[in-house]
Amino acid sequence: MNTEALHNQSVVLRRRTGENASGEPAFAADEAIACRFERAGKLILRRDGKSVLSSAVVYTKAVIREGDHVLYGGKSYPVLAVSEAVGLSGTFVQNEAFLGGARAEGRRRSLEFRA
Repeated sequence: MNTEALHNQSVVLRRRTGENASGEPAFAADEAIACRFERAGKLILRRDGKSVLSSAVVYTKAVIREGDHVLYGGKSYPVLAVSEAVGLSGTFVQNEAFLGGARAEGRRRSLEFRA
């Protein structure tokens, strides 16, 4: 399945790289990625067994992981869960990243200190 035509938007991906010396989340430099961004609430089951409500989903071929943050429309969304979509041929199609509630990008500093 060819999804390039569907990935006609872009977001900024802030990849979580681990924790700094104070135990706070650390992030790599911002990276623009091609995607499809949709605001859609969906109840998802995380790997830790908790059910959470997502507020948006990003469809992309880029590598994206739980704990990363997506910046879109001046807001930052934490990545809650990611699933890999596979086509009928059994090959990778795209990643589906389910995002949590947005915070205004101006509050980035406080966002980075939360787990």
